[in-house]
Amino acid sequence: MNIIDLLIQPPVSETNLSQGSTSPIHDDSLMAVWESVLDQYGFRLRPTSERNTLTDAILTHTTPSIFHDMPVHIKVIGRHMNGSFRCHIGTGKASRAIRSTELCRQMRLLAVFFRAENSKSQLVSPDFIFFPTWLLHLFRYTQHGSTPGRTDVRFLENAAFAKEDHIYRLNHVLNTLFRFNLHAFDGQKLNKAVELANYLFTTAGLDPHHLPRP
Repeated sequence: MNIIDLLIQPPVSETNLSQGSTSPIHDDSLMAVWESVLDQYGFRLRPTSERNTLTDAILTHTTPSIFHDMPVHIKVIGRHMNGSFRCHIGTGKASRAIRSTELCRQMRLLAVFFRAENSKSQLVSPDFIFFPTWLLHLFRYTQHGSTPGRTDVRFLENAAFAKEDHIYRLNHVLNTLFRFNLHAFDGQKLNKAVELANYLFTTAGLDPHHLPRP
């Protein structure tokens, strides 16, 4: 794959990331809407019934593909404060940080949907992020070697509001490359995200000595 072509994107205004409709979706209909959109672009989301795993579904191609099926973790989170959403990513009863090796086996892609108003709202924004979780490894959010990891991630509608450098850098990447809208879905971007996740986990690997600087 050509990583340069993937990363060179037209400029995106982080203050106006939603190019499609902003009409919210009821949470009872969210998965049906998302699955219908994925199906239009050659993907199927197969739910799993396994317990004690980070895998909520398996993303598969509806046509023959050279890429492996992808384990997906799905979160629907409420607003923490204006433009800010706190997402818990710990696992286990003690809420420990996720290990990088668990990303590889159980959640190579993470889909994060945002409640439109507050944590109790039944309406979900059509805007969501869907990204390779290898980025959580890159930005040291997971436990790997001497890196302890973290149990939560702060997602921002505008990365410029970040008060810490690592939060700004992660959100700038996510909002630029991996933000989608269910009403105006970018199938080409989806294919690139899946292709990148496959490359990062199967080729780049988890060796911290060869990671690029975030």
